Amino acid sequence: EYLQYVNYRPSRYVSLDVREPTSLAKERAVKTHFSEKIEFLKLRRKMAQEDNEDKMLEVAVAAFARKCYSTEQVRNLAVLFLNEDNRLSFLKMSVSGISDIEHFNSLQDLIKTEPNISKFKEIPY
Repeated sequence: EYLQYVNYRPSRYVSLDVREPTSLAKERAVKTHFSEKIEFLKLRRKMAQEDNEDKMLEVAVAAFARKCYSTEQVRNLAVLFLNEDNRLSFLKMSVSGISDIEHFNSLQDLIKTEPNISKFKEIPY
C-alpha cells in the first residue's frame, strides 16, 4: 500500500499554445544548459577584465551561445556597459539566451534615452 503512494503521480493540466514558435523561442528551446551562479560570476569577471566594450560583447556572445541566463543575471551583466548604445546591443544579443524571457521587459529601466527606449521596445522576444 505504501508503494502506491510513493509512485503516485497526479495528472497535470497543460495549456498548449498552438501558435508557431518564433525563431528565438526555438533557439531558446535548444539550449538546455542554464547558467549556475559560479559560471555567471566567471562570465562577469571575464567581461569586466576586457579593456573595451566591444570585447566585452564578444565574450558575452560566446557565453550566451552555450548557456541560458536569467533576467536578473542579464541585468547584472548589462550594467558593465557604460555606453547606452552598447548596453542596448548587449540586451538585443541576450534575448535568445534568457531563460525567463517573460521578465525581459523589466530590463527597460536600464535604458534612459528616449530613442534607445523605443529601440528596446522593438526587440522581439
